[in-house]
Amino acid sequence: MTILGMAWRVGNESTSPHNNVNFSGSKATFGLGFSAASFLAPGRVLAVGETIGVPLFFNASTAGSYSISVKIWLDGGVDEVLISASAGIPAIASIAVSKEGGWDNRVLVALDFGEVLAGTTVTKQLRICNVGGSVLTITKSKPPVSPQLTAANPCGEFLEGQNIAIGSCAYATVAVYAGTVQQNHAAQHINLTWVLNTDGQDALNASQEFGVREINTSVTITTKQVATYKRRSIPELNRLPTLTTNAKTYAFLLATRLLELSITRNAGVETQ
Repeated sequence: MTILGMAWRVGNESTSPHNNVNFSGSKATFGLGFSAASFLAPGRVLAVGETIGVPLFFNASTAGSYSISVKIWLDGGVDEVLISASAGIPAIASIAVSKEGGWDNRVLVALDFGEVLAGTTVTKQLRICNVGGSVLTITKSKPPVSPQLTAANPCGEFLEGQNIAIGSCAYATVAVYAGTVQQNHAAQHINLTWVLNTDGQDALNASQEFGVREINTSVTITTKQVATYKRRSIPELNRLPTLTTNAKTYAFLLATRLLELSITRNAGVETQ
């Protein structure tokens, strides 16, 4: 069986005019964004029982539904195939980290806990919102995991393959479990990353893909700082008896003087 010719038209209305299929080598371009990298060109002969699969491509810059009918003339008859597709607004991912009073979605997203006292627990959140027109999928998620700085639920939040509906958000918690450390211990700085990616565009620049993001998470674990007192040395202790003797001498002289004053006063009273 030999292919004699082909054409396409918008939709499947019989009144729609046919258009020629443009060939460039084996690549065929129809219309409304439909094309095929390798298509059956006129003159192609199909052997008896032969089956050929043809991958089709669709690319549209405007949201909407599209369909064309491809008509093929063969030396054994005529056939027509309806091809349809739809295009919507792409998924757009907006990522932010929690902060006091709201969310921070600046370009360089980071989650810094600052200084956390040993023996305490502090949590913060990451948020990915879908502000586009299609379902958003998290395609990559490698959370931080360590004893003191870790994703609180690494097996239940921001999962690879997780879908985020249009207008919805997904959340993940990062926690600091600062271990108990003796006072006056040196501060400990921990810095880890949460690697993320989605199949959407970037909310801060919708013309670019979201791309792989390494969200920096960091904390400085501190301890109570208590003042220490200097112990006296042996030479200093040896001088204490001298200081004590002098003090006793001074106290004795003072007591003697007071006694003299008292005797003099009493003597005066008796004279009168």
